[in-house]
Amino acid sequence: MLSHHVRWIIALSVALSCISGNVQGEDQDGSSNAPVIVHLETVSGASLQNGESINGYIISDEAPVSVWWKLVDSETIISTGDITGELTDLTEIDGLLRWSFGFTPPPSSFPCSCKVVVSAIDTYGSSVSEAELVFLEDGFTTLSPIINLDRNNADSTISNDIEFSGRVSSYLSSTLEVGFSLEISSSPKCTSDPSIIFQNRQIALELDLEANQNGQFDFVSQLADLQDGSYDAYVFSNEIGSNAFSFQCMSFFVDNSNPSPVIIGDSNLTEGSGIAEFQCTGSFDPNWEDGISSYFWTLKKSTELGSVTIHSSVSDEPTPFMLDTNLSGKYEITLTVTDNAGNFASTTLTVVVNNTPPLAVLSIGGKEYFDGDTLSVDRDLPISLDASGSTDTVNDVPTLRYIWRIDNVPFFEGSNRDLFWPDNSTSKFELSLEVIDNNHESAVITIQIKDESSGFGLPLQFLFLVVSIAFLTYAISRRSKEASAGYNIPKWPSNET
Repeated sequence: MLSHHVRWIIALSVALSCISGNVQGEDQDGSSNAPVIVHLETVSGASLQNGESINGYIISDEAPVSVWWKLVDSETIISTGDITGELTDLTEIDGLLRWSFGFTPPPSSFPCSCKVVVSAIDTYGSSVSEAELVFLEDGFTTLSPIINLDRNNADSTISNDIEFSGRVSSYLSSTLEVGFSLEISSSPKCTSDPSIIFQNRQIALELDLEANQNGQFDFVSQLADLQDGSYDAYVFSNEIGSNAFSFQCMSFFVDNSNPSPVIIGDSNLTEGSGIAEFQCTGSFDPNWEDGISSYFWTLKKSTELGSVTIHSSVSDEPTPFMLDTNLSGKYEITLTVTDNAGNFASTTLTVVVNNTPPLAVLSIGGKEYFDGDTLSVDRDLPISLDASGSTDTVNDVPTLRYIWRIDNVPFFEGSNRDLFWPDNSTSKFELSLEVIDNNHESAVITIQIKDESSGFGLPLQFLFLVVSIAFLTYAISRRSKEASAGYNIPKWPSNET
């Protein structure tokens, strides 16, 4: 036979590796890394006579603050006791301490189909428990089956379906029924008459305890047809054909409604107008206040290759989404909200950031000129061209293009240079500057540059017209005079002497 010391080492190893499965009960805090281990040596389904004790041990790195036990018949505590000061047989191995405990159920607890729960609180405030199913016999009473319902979903918000699991044990029969009923929560919860509910229960399954010796069960109940609200789940165990039952009740919330995401923000923006803010505070979960558990933002931009995700973020608070308008284009902002039951819904807002065209600035010799201006220069001197004062939004400035033209013929690309008079006999020409951004939008300035040495001159056509008019005027005047002279009436000499 194994020594007591070896048996403890084996038990310690098993307990450490299976602590998350062994720690259960009403006082469980859900932590799988609890520093305290509670172990019951009493086998689940065991029968005890009046005067027999329930034994176990506790393992920890230091003495627990409090240890107590209770006996529960369905949902009723029939007896309880504190054993903090009754821990004995302190031993140590591998830096851990082990205490033994034992207690005897009081005679008033008999007979009972009970769940025995031993709980401990460590120095960090964590509470852990272990439960086993026992029959307290009085020698006369036929005891009903016992059920211990895992409460993994207690007080949770659930949609679509719920899973029930736990253990059952029978006093005599080898086959048990497990049934359940979902009721709108009473006030207080789980206080309806179980004997009435038992008559209307649904049979979930039958368990053969010879094949399933640990009595574990699990089944799923559909919730899709239920209205949103609070429900009490009564789970029963009984021998087939018998009205003697045990039960446990667990409350939870049904949420079958999808939340409603709402994006509040401007869908038409101007490039370079600053940070645009999109709010999600209008999102809501029907029937449930503060029912939304997460807000997930996604930003996509339309490109030649399709819609591309360029940013995403998630928060458990209604944090606004910020869009930098320095980059023009078409965007899709999607908000997905998820509620406490895992239901989710999405909405998308298409946002257009309109490109801001560049502003062209043409300077010559440090002086700015505007579209339509005329400039007279010495054709023998260089003309200092500068477009570096042109502006655009922050993201476009580094990629601006500067195209220079003479009489609409491109001759240079760049922000500045010296220009010499074109190699022709013209006395003037048109100089154009076109500034183009990366969205292919542009601004154009055109001025006229003249040779200052040509003086004031008139176009040849105009001179020809003036000369022609002068000649015609002269010709008409001369002809008029000649005609006037030719029509004079001659005067006869006077007869007077």
